[in-house]
Amino acid sequence: MQSGRNMTLDERIASDPLLHAEFVLYVYYQYNEELTASEVKSAVDSLLSGEGAGLKEGTLGQAMHSSLTGSQAAGSALSAEQLQDALRKMKANLEAAERESHDFLSDLVIRDYAAFEPYLLGAYNQFMNRTSSLASVHNYLDAEMEMYRAASFCFPGMRKHSEEIFSRLYRKPAAAGSGDHEGVRRVEFLQWLVTQYVIPAVEMIVSEWYYSRFRRSLNQRVLPIFRDVVQQRRSVFLVTGRSKNNVVLKDLLYAEGFNVKMTDAGALEKGNVVECTLIRHASSSRINSIVRLIAPEEAQSVISDISSRRRLMMRMHDGFVSRYGGEALILQNPMEAISRYNEFTASFSDANGLKDMPIPRLVNAEAFNAYPGFRAALLCETNNFYLSIYYPMLLEAIDGRMNPGPAGEIADICLGNAIAMPFTSLKRIIAEHGGRMVSLASRLHPEVRDVDGLKKLVMRERGHSWDYLPLPLVAGGRVPGQNEAGKAE
Repeated sequence: MQSGRNMTLDERIASDPLLHAEFVLYVYYQYNEELTASEVKSAVDSLLSGEGAGLKEGTLGQAMHSSLTGSQAAGSALSAEQLQDALRKMKANLEAAERESHDFLSDLVIRDYAAFEPYLLGAYNQFMNRTSSLASVHNYLDAEMEMYRAASFCFPGMRKHSEEIFSRLYRKPAAAGSGDHEGVRRVEFLQWLVTQYVIPAVEMIVSEWYYSRFRRSLNQRVLPIFRDVVQQRRSVFLVTGRSKNNVVLKDLLYAEGFNVKMTDAGALEKGNVVECTLIRHASSSRINSIVRLIAPEEAQSVISDISSRRRLMMRMHDGFVSRYGGEALILQNPMEAISRYNEFTASFSDANGLKDMPIPRLVNAEAFNAYPGFRAALLCETNNFYLSIYYPMLLEAIDGRMNPGPAGEIADICLGNAIAMPFTSLKRIIAEHGGRMVSLASRLHPEVRDVDGLKKLVMRERGHSWDYLPLPLVAGGRVPGQNEAGKAE
């Protein structure tokens, strides 16, 4: 029997009546975003009562009945018994979501997107070709609108959810009564959406998701525009220097420095703290948003919070290294790594009087829950705790305990993928095993001939400098400049 991972969508739908019913509901939800769980329950109840044939055209119940029992169905139509069984299971899930105060439709999108992704991406690609939507992309705002359209199509409910979050975060301009307030809000919403909003179903920000899925569909005219949008970063910056048309900014959340073109740089003073969006370039970056000057009292609070979080993580790092003899603890599976993280942080918190205080989070744990049979590394770096199943494999590749082909592929994944290998861990490994890493990387990247070439490859693939040091993510409190989902901007 084929595994679910290798089956086509039609094959999966044909073998799983509930997934078939959820697919029909998913597609209906795409075009009817005001749909509610109570409407779904009403439609399911009507179908269970045998009223499907008489339901009004255009309603969810009628769409499900015709799609699941007639020729409109994807795959093969369901028999009466299969239909009833699928509907009973869907009703049970609706009732469970209601009892647990969950949003049934949001849960559906999160649960089923991975199965439906090939269809959704294909359907949106057809829309792009039919409407020539990329022809209208001439600047960053156009590209952000295109990303918004694609994400809204593939993730029904995202439009409403993102608007609700942004409405709580948005700061109205001081002179809201003058000028185009709604236009300003719309621009800021789009920039926030593509750089900060994390799509729950894929745990990725919108720009990264769009670029990874549609990159091959972008022509050479628009590709640089979309690449710049992906390189945007919203953060908090300290002004460390300025001239007539330039400012030098230090990124307080990521420890990088930027030389930034700014026509009205004279409005800023050395020592100011600002919040804005940068498009990062090697020579001189560009500001792509309104620059918000943070008041001195608030700025001091932000700087103090950032410093305290970095000091706490350094103390935990030193304690971890002292206890385990290094930054990496190799364990049999992700669950054991999570258990050791909980054990260490609880012990550290108790010993330092931090029992009721927020502690640094374990990053990437959710990403590897689906790999219980893999060895895992619990990593305590100077900026965060991480979990990685690729770390042990990369060590095997470095030690020569893996065939050359797979070893080169593992190294390539670790060089470019921040989830597979956190940058701080990769930076440490390159410092310790630079020559071997150059040898592994050169199998797929012949241009890499030395450690400097390897560093350039990493910075190009990851889109940041060698000084990059993300702020510790702390459970129980929001990092300044974070979004609501807890992801750093």
